[in-house]
Amino acid sequence: MRTVLGLLLSLVMLVTIVAIVRDREHASLLPDARDAIGELVRVPPAGLVGTTTSAAFLLLGAWLLGELLARIRLPRVSGYLLFGIAVGPQLSAMLPGWMPVLVPQEQMQYLGLIDALAISMIALIAGGEIRIDFLRSIMRRILILLACDFGFILVGAVGGLLLMRDRIPFMAGLPASTATMVALLIGTFAVANSPAIVIAMVKETGADGPLARTAVALTIFKDLCLVIVFSALLAAAAGLVPPDPGSAAALAAPADHSLVGSIAWHLLGSIAGGGVIGLVMQALGRRMGDRMDVFIVGAGFFIALLSDALELSPLLVGLAAGFVQANLWPRSSEAFFHAIEDLSLPVYCLFFAVTGAGIELSAVVKLWPVALVFVALRMALTVGAIATGNALAGFAKEGRWLWTALIPQAGVSIALATEIGRTFQSHDWAVPLKSLLLAVVAIHEIIGPPLMRLGLVRSGELKE
Repeated sequence: MRTVLGLLLSLVMLVTIVAIVRDREHASLLPDARDAIGELVRVPPAGLVGTTTSAAFLLLGAWLLGELLARIRLPRVSGYLLFGIAVGPQLSAMLPGWMPVLVPQEQMQYLGLIDALAISMIALIAGGEIRIDFLRSIMRRILILLACDFGFILVGAVGGLLLMRDRIPFMAGLPASTATMVALLIGTFAVANSPAIVIAMVKETGADGPLARTAVALTIFKDLCLVIVFSALLAAAAGLVPPDPGSAAALAAPADHSLVGSIAWHLLGSIAGGGVIGLVMQALGRRMGDRMDVFIVGAGFFIALLSDALELSPLLVGLAAGFVQANLWPRSSEAFFHAIEDLSLPVYCLFFAVTGAGIELSAVVKLWPVALVFVALRMALTVGAIATGNALAGFAKEGRWLWTALIPQAGVSIALATEIGRTFQSHDWAVPLKSLLLAVVAIHEIIGPPLMRLGLVRSGELKE
């Protein structure tokens, strides 16, 4: 009890201190500010000042709330996400104007680099967990589960949406062909889940067993397949759905010949680039010695920046780099992966706190009834898909609770929702559709980690 009270008091003190700092920051940023020798100080871009404070605030606050929830047997990841939501700009916009903004909206673009760094390091850890001998033993199971998951959720979601079409505001007046294509896009979005949350939950809980290992591999392979399916479907939809009458905006869809090249570069380029980076990291890592932590952070930033510059996937690049090291040099790479795990706590705190701060709460407020129905439909379809896949793959007993690992959604799902909104920006239904998808992601982010922890406990892979 004393520990819980101490954590609560520390959290309140932290928020109070940052609120005072924010007030003083605005007072100090005067246009005619001068330094110690009287020279005019150039005011930096909006949002840059205070970003370091926000990063430190999110890191410490997320850790405190995560530890607090751990005391009542809830996932730490949920605490990281909830703290980001509580102090983020989305919630601040709904509160009275006199209350201080703890993490301003203009700082989110600078904090976004943390996302890429965290994804790179999470992917390195995941790549290290995937061994060739393990893949051989479960590949049949993964393919069966993948086929069932895609088939059940896609067909079920599309059918359910078309049946409820008249009750969904932005779909009610659409032509049948357009409504079907929109339902296909939403159904593909429903297939997506979050490898980052799954990996973080496995590492946080220390779970080890068939369910945990299968969950990591399955979510990674789903991401690979989803990139191909979604890109092809989005291009087809952009070509088949006519613009709204009177709309002057053009659809921003790539040409068919460029789509194949774009997908090939995104997948093959990311994997090949990650393999080369893995070779280089192994060669340099042997010489690092006690400086391995600094080397890993630098490598994470390198992967993040390189992926952004070359339009690669930091998740795939990191996965390939970790996979190469773990399978070609299983013994000498142990120190490297141990060092990454030592750094995982601050990385997870910042990554999920920033993710929580970016959740569009206004979408949840406006569309929560439809979003809740869709979440319930997706959950039911996931349970049915995994039950069928388990029966076909002979994994029924060990994988009974595998469906709980497929509920969380995060970065990939947000990217899909954003791309749908961008591609169909000339249509009146694009904005409410994007808002609905973001509301669904927000709900899944909140309920996903506790559900997965429950599944690990019930499966016996997390001992209470």
